[in-house]
Amino acid sequence: MKRIVFLGNSIACSVAMEEIRNADPGSELLFFPLEGGLPYKRELAAKYIAKEISFKELLFKPQDFYKRSNVQVHTKELNRINFRKNQISTEEKEAIPFDVLVIAGAQDFKFPDIKGVNKIGVYAWKKLDDINKIFNEVPLIDTVVIQGDGPDGLELAQAFQKRGKEAILITKASQDLPQAFAENPAEGEAIKPIQTIVDHTITEILGDSEAKAIRLSSGKVLATQLIIFTDVNLNLKFLSETPLTINKSIVVDAQYRTNLKNVFACDWACEAAEAQDLIQQGKIVAGQILNESNIGLQVSALSGSTSLTILSQSKDSQQLKADA
Repeated sequence: MKRIVFLGNSIACSVAMEEIRNADPGSELLFFPLEGGLPYKRELAAKYIAKEISFKELLFKPQDFYKRSNVQVHTKELNRINFRKNQISTEEKEAIPFDVLVIAGAQDFKFPDIKGVNKIGVYAWKKLDDINKIFNEVPLIDTVVIQGDGPDGLELAQAFQKRGKEAILITKASQDLPQAFAENPAEGEAIKPIQTIVDHTITEILGDSEAKAIRLSSGKVLATQLIIFTDVNLNLKFLSETPLTINKSIVVDAQYRTNLKNVFACDWACEAAEAQDLIQQGKIVAGQILNESNIGLQVSALSGSTSLTILSQSKDSQQLKADA
């Protein structure tokens, strides 16, 4: 019986676990989401902030999916990965051996190198735990600053606008924003225009322990209680001195296999020539694992929303360490 360990809060992990479990009831599946929650529909996160959907609707699978699928969900912090021994160690010094490891995420994201970035009120948009904290802070703030290029920043600014908040979007590319972009504001909330700042980025976050303002590269200071970075990458420093081949992310082949035979990487953790969508990534990883076990892959219906079987309480995120 194989023990397959999944690291990272990715839809690809949920899909792979479902495919494997449908074809192989016997293998032991362990899941470390690492983000204070379970896989969620990232494209709907802004709608969650806007209160257009519930948290239950945000999640990819219903809460009892993991229990029904006999998946052990761990919220323990990881401390070390020893690829020579095929073993993971937790902060509680518990050693967990694995036969197959799937890496789809990490415990931390890399923020821009900005003074004050560790203050309270500064968040990464890609981490579910941060998204929940942002949701809870919306009623307590007046102004949010969002820095990032692409659609994520704009959609998030719209979400805050719908909640009656002042949204300042800092981006490299000019975006065509009407003065009152939010067509469906939350009930009782007043529409405020989205302010865009182009070609001037944040150079410092001001305040004591909590963020109170930002300083731009132009020298201008803007008051804000919440700062969100949408363009952040996984912090894979914990893998830097391991046998894995890593550029900006973990290098994989077309089957999401790393240079280590029993280690796969997908989603944000991988660097692939042509990466498929997350559902397809999960199916491909599951197919490779099942083929090695000489078990045929049974394609399942991939529907539902999500939730959780908690085995232990998590602590504040800490950086993983790894042994070669």
